[in-house]
Amino acid sequence: MTGILVQFKRCLAWKPSWLSLFSFTTKKHIPTLCFAILFAALASASSPVFATLLGEAFNSLALFGSDQISAHELIQKTKTSCIKLACLGVYSWFCNSIYFILFIIFGELQVANARGTLFDGLLQKEQEWFETQQDGTRTFLSCLQAQIYELQKSTSQPLGLLLQYSFRAIGSLTLAFCTSWNLSLVTLAGIPVFSAMASFISSKMKLNIEAQQAELASASKVVNSTTTSIDTVKCLNGEAFELHNFSNRIDGAASQFLKQARLNSIQIALIRLMTYGMFVQGFWYGSSLATSGRLSPGDVLRTFWACLTAAQSIEFIMTQVIVLDKGAIAASALKKTLNRQTKGGGPKEMEGAVYPHHCDGDIEVSDVSFSYSSQPERLSLNSASFFFPAGETTFVIGKSGSGKSTLGQLLTRIYSPTSGEILVDGYPIQTLSKSWIRNNFTLVEQRSVLFNESIFMNIAFGRHDYDQIRKEDVQECIDLAMLQSVIDRMPNGIDTCVGYGGSFLSGGQKQRIVIARARLRDTPVLIMDEPTSALDGANRHEVIRAIREWRKGKTTIIITHDMSHIMDKDFVYVLDQGSVVQSGYRYELEKVLGNEDFFPSNEEDYQLDNCGDSILSESADMPHDKNRRISSVIMGRLSIVPTPQETLQLADFTDRGTRHESSKNKDQMKSLFQIMLTIIPNLTVGQRVLLLLGVLFTLCHSSTTPIFAYFLSKLQVTFFNKRSALKWALAVLGVSISDGMVSFFMHYFLSLCSQAWVDCLRKRAFRRVLAQPKKWFEEENSPSQLTACLARDGEEMREILSRFGGYALVATSIAVIATVWSLAVCWKLTLVALSVGPVVYAITRGFERISGLWDRRCNEARGAASEVFVETFSEIRTVRTLTLEPFFRGKHTKALLKCLTTGLRKAGYTGFLFGLVESVIVFVSALIIYYGGLLVSVLEYTVEDIMTVLSMLLFSIGYAIVVLSWIPQISVSRERGSRLLQLANLAGASHERLGYLRVATPTPVKITRLNFQYPSRPDTPVLKDVSFTIPENSCTAIVGLSGSGKSTIAALLLALEETPASDSVPAISLGGVDIRDLHTPTLRSVVAIVSQQPTIFPGTIESNISYGLEGPLRDPRNVRDAAKAAGIDEFVSSLPQGYSTVIGDGGVGLSGGQAQRVVIARALVRRPRILILDEATSALDPASAEIIRHTAQKLVASQVGLTVVIITHANEMMAIADNVVVLEQGRVVDSGPYKTLAKRPHLQALINDQHRT
Repeated sequence: MTGILVQFKRCLAWKPSWLSLFSFTTKKHIPTLCFAILFAALASASSPVFATLLGEAFNSLALFGSDQISAHELIQKTKTSCIKLACLGVYSWFCNSIYFILFIIFGELQVANARGTLFDGLLQKEQEWFETQQDGTRTFLSCLQAQIYELQKSTSQPLGLLLQYSFRAIGSLTLAFCTSWNLSLVTLAGIPVFSAMASFISSKMKLNIEAQQAELASASKVVNSTTTSIDTVKCLNGEAFELHNFSNRIDGAASQFLKQARLNSIQIALIRLMTYGMFVQGFWYGSSLATSGRLSPGDVLRTFWACLTAAQSIEFIMTQVIVLDKGAIAASALKKTLNRQTKGGGPKEMEGAVYPHHCDGDIEVSDVSFSYSSQPERLSLNSASFFFPAGETTFVIGKSGSGKSTLGQLLTRIYSPTSGEILVDGYPIQTLSKSWIRNNFTLVEQRSVLFNESIFMNIAFGRHDYDQIRKEDVQECIDLAMLQSVIDRMPNGIDTCVGYGGSFLSGGQKQRIVIARARLRDTPVLIMDEPTSALDGANRHEVIRAIREWRKGKTTIIITHDMSHIMDKDFVYVLDQGSVVQSGYRYELEKVLGNEDFFPSNEEDYQLDNCGDSILSESADMPHDKNRRISSVIMGRLSIVPTPQETLQLADFTDRGTRHESSKNKDQMKSLFQIMLTIIPNLTVGQRVLLLLGVLFTLCHSSTTPIFAYFLSKLQVTFFNKRSALKWALAVLGVSISDGMVSFFMHYFLSLCSQAWVDCLRKRAFRRVLAQPKKWFEEENSPSQLTACLARDGEEMREILSRFGGYALVATSIAVIATVWSLAVCWKLTLVALSVGPVVYAITRGFERISGLWDRRCNEARGAASEVFVETFSEIRTVRTLTLEPFFRGKHTKALLKCLTTGLRKAGYTGFLFGLVESVIVFVSALIIYYGGLLVSVLEYTVEDIMTVLSMLLFSIGYAIVVLSWIPQISVSRERGSRLLQLANLAGASHERLGYLRVATPTPVKITRLNFQYPSRPDTPVLKDVSFTIPENSCTAIVGLSGSGKSTIAALLLALEETPASDSVPAISLGGVDIRDLHTPTLRSVVAIVSQQPTIFPGTIESNISYGLEGPLRDPRNVRDAAKAAGIDEFVSSLPQGYSTVIGDGGVGLSGGQAQRVVIARALVRRPRILILDEATSALDPASAEIIRHTAQKLVASQVGLTVVIITHANEMMAIADNVVVLEQGRVVDSGPYKTLAKRPHLQALINDQHRT
C-alpha cells in the first residue's frame, strides 16, 4: 500500500501531502485502518440520523401548532422520536468509542513502525552521513523525535476526527439532497467557491510551517549545545549571549507562525461566512416551499439542519487541517531522511564480501589519501604508506591534526580512503566484510565513550555474548585497567550506572573502563588513540606495562603524543600534515641529528627500557620482515608531552530508580485553570489589549449562534403562520458577514497573544535554566529533555489559547447566552436541560483526568524510547566498532513495545469515555424534546416558545460537545504546558546569584582551612583543611595524584561549586573579599580557565575565540594575537575561510589538539587577571605543548598583572612556577619553590612517577 502511494505521489510530483501520513503504513496496519475508517463512517452516520429524528420532532410540533394533530398524537409522536433518539445515542456511543480506540491504535502502530524503520534505516547510514548534518548530530536527532511526535499526533485522533467530520459532512449532504435536492442546491450554492479559497490558503500555510520548523530546529541547537557545555558557558559568562541567540531563533519561529496564523484566520473566517451565508437564500426559498405545500416544515428543517451540520463539519475539519499538515510535513521529512544519501557515498559493503576464517593482523597501507566531506579540499592523509606487521606493536606520532586519528578510522572502515589501498592479511579492505573487520579490530578512541548502563555492562560490551558474561569474567580486565579502586568507591560497586556518555565519571575513570572493555574484547588487531591521556603518571605507567604484556604476539597500533610509551625497539611512524615524514625504530631515530629533543636519550628517564626485555612482545627484538618497514627522517624537533591527570570528580550516583521517583514527585501537573492564569502576567500592555479585543471578538462570535438559532426558530414559525421569511433571510446575511469578520479577528488576536505568551515563558524558562547551579544539570535534566521541553512543548502549550481557548470560550458564552435567553422564554424546559449538567460534568471531568493520566504515562514511555534512540546514534561510531547494533536494536525495540502497550491501554481506558462524551447530546436532546412536547401539549407554552428554546439549547449543546471531544488533545497540551511552566518557575536562589561585590583586582587568592565535599556525597570529604596563598603577579602550580582535589579547587575559584560558609576567616578570598560575596559574572570575567576537555561551540573559529565578549576585546586583531600565542594561527590561516570557518556541530571537525589550542586562545583573548591551566597541554603534541609552555612562561615573566595557576603533572610546567602546592588525598602536604620541593619526598615521588613513564 505504501509503495503504491509513494509511486502515485512521484508520478504527480506532489509536494508533501496527506498521503505522506501513510508513509509508514504496512499491510499489518491496513485492517486496523480500514476498521477505524468504517467505524468513523458509522459514527458519522449518527449525525444525519439525528437530523432526521429532530426533523420528525419539529415537524410534530409544527403540525400541532397548525392544529393538524391533537395533543395526544403530539405526545405519542414525541415519545416515539425520543425512543429512537435514545437508541441512536447508544449506537453513537458504541461507534464513536470503537473508532476512537482504533485510531489511537493506528497512530501507535504508525509511530512504532516509523521509529523502528528510522532506527534500522539510520543504522545503515555511514558515519560521514551523521557528521555532515547541518545542525549537528544531536540537534538532528532531537528534530527527528519532534517529527515522530508530529506524525503520531496527526495519525491518531485528529485523523479520526477529520474523517468523521468528512463522513458527517458527506452523510449530511446526502440527507439534504435526498430530502430536497432543489432546496439543498440553493442553500449550498456558495460552498464550492469558499472551499476552493480555503484549500488555496491551506497550501500556502505549508511553506510557513516548514519555515517555522527550521527556526525551531535552530533554537533546539542553541539549547542543546548550551546545556551540553553548561560549565564552559558559565565560566565564560555566556548565559546572556546564549539567551540572546535563543530569543532570536524563537522570534524567527514566532514570525513564521504569525504568518501561518493570519492565513488560518482568513480560512476560518471564510468557512464561517459560508456557514451562515448559505442560509440567506435558503431561508427565503425554504419558506416559500413550505408555505406552498411543496415541502413539509419538517423536511425544510431537516434539510437546513443537514446543511448546517455539513457546514459545521467543514469548519471543524479546518481545526484539524493544520495538525495534519504538520504531520504530513514531518512524515515527508522522515522519509527524506531515510532516502538521503551521503555525498560521494561512504564505505559500501561489497556483494559477496570476504569473511576469512582467521585474522593474522598483517596490515599494509599504500599511498592512501583521505579528506573529510566538510573539508574536501584539505587532505587529512596525503599519499601516506604504513606497514603494521602481524603480532607487533607499532607507534604513530605527530602533531595535532596530522592525520593520526584519521588513520585509525580508516583501518576500522569507519571511512574509506579517497585514493590508495589498504590490505589486511593480503585482502583489499573494501572486499572484506564490515562485520569481519569489526569482529577482529578494536579501536580505542581518544574520547572515551560509555553508555547509560552499569560499569559491568560497559565492560561486558567488549564481547558479543555480553549477556552471558559473569562478574568473575571481567576481573582480569579490571585489574589490567587498575579499575578496582574506582569500583570500590562507587555507591553500587560495579553495578553503578555511569549516566549518559559516562557523565557521572571523571575522564580517567572512563578511560580505564574503555581499556578494560578492550581487554575483554581481545581482538587480533588493537588500535589505541591516546589510550592513557587522562591517567596520572603512576597509573599510566602500570597500565601501559599491562597492555604490553597482554598484547604479546598480537598486532597493536598505538597513536600517542607521549614519547614515554615508546621503547628503543619499537617501530615508529611520524606524521606531519597527513604525510609520513619519519619512520624507523626508536633507537635509530635517536641517532639522527636534530632528534635529540624528540627522543631524549637519558636512560634514567626511561626505566621501561631497563626492564623492557621481560615485557616486550616476541617480535620486539627485531621484526623478521624488516625490509617492508620504511625509514625516512624529515622532521623538526619535538619535546616530551606533559602527562595528564584525572581532573573530574565523582558526580551524583543516585541510582536510576530513586532518580525516577524524585522526578515523578517533582513533576506535578498543573490544572488548565492554573496554566491559563499565567497568560496575562506574561504579556505586555499592548498584548493584553489585543487579548482583551480577542476575548471581546470571541464573545461577539459566540453570540451569533444563539442569534442564528433565534432567526431559525422564527423561520420555522413562518411555516405554519404563513408570514414572509424575507426579513429573516436578510437578517442572516448581516449575521454571516459580521461573524466572518469577527471570527478572523478572534482567531488572529488569540493566536498572536498565545505565541507571545509561550515565547515569554520559553525565554524565561531558558533564563532560569541558565541560572541553575552545576549540580542541577547533573541530576535528571538531560540536554535532550530540556531541548524537547523548550522547543516542542511550547508548541503544544500555545494551542491551549490559540486553538482550544477560543472555542472553549465560544462554547461557554453560547451556553450562557442560550441559557439566559431560554430561561426568559421557557424556564421550566431550561431547568430540565440544566439538570443533566452535573452528569455531563462528571463524565467530562473523568474523561479529562483519565486522559491526562495516560498521556503522562505515554510521554514517559516515549521519552525513554527517545533517549535510547539519541544515545545510539549520537555515539554510532562506538556502537559500530563494538558491534553493539543488536543490543541497542533490542533495547530500542523493548522501549517501543513499552510505548505501544501503554498507548493501547490508553486507547482502551479513554475510548469508551470519548464515545460517551460524543453521544451525550443525543441523550440530552431526547430528554428536552420529550419534556418540550409535554409543555406544549398542556398549552403551558406556545409552539414558538418551545421551538426557540429547543433550537438555542441544541445549538449550544452541540457546540459544547464538539469542544469536549478535543479533551485528549487539550490534555496533551496541558501536560506539555506544565513541563514548560515548571522550568519557567525554577527557583533562582543559586549560590551564583547571592554575591553582589565587584572587584577589579582578584588577587591575592587566599584559601584558609577549606573543607569541601560534594552535596551528592556529604560523607566523602574532597578537600580537608586546605590552606595556601596565591600572590598577585605570580605563577602557582597545584600538583598531586588523580583524585587529590586539584580540579575541585579550580571549580571553587570559578564559583561552579559553592564554597562552604565560615564563621571567621573566609574559606576562599580574592583580593581580600569573601568569594561568597563576589558578583559571580564579575568574578568569571577576571578568571579564565583552560580545561583538559576542550569545548567547541557551533559557529566560526573567530566567534569561538571571542565567545561571550563585548567591546574592543572582540576586535579581530586581538583574536588573532591570542591565536598566535596559542599556536593555532598558522593552521587557521591555512583554511580556505580562515577565521570564518564554521566548526562544532555541523561544521568542520578539529582534532583534539587543534580544539584545545582554540580553547587556549579563547582564554588568552579575555585578558584575565587569573588564568587557570588545568592540564591544558595534555591533548597537544610536544611541539604545541612547548608553545603553550613558553606562552605561559612569557605571561608570567611579563608582570602584566596576570596571576597564573597551573594544575599539572608535567615537570616542565611545574618548573616555570614561582610556587608549588602539593596535594595528597585532599590535604596540602607541602608547598614552596619548585627547586626546594624537588628535593623533598612528596614532590620527588610525583617527579619520579613522571620520569618512570
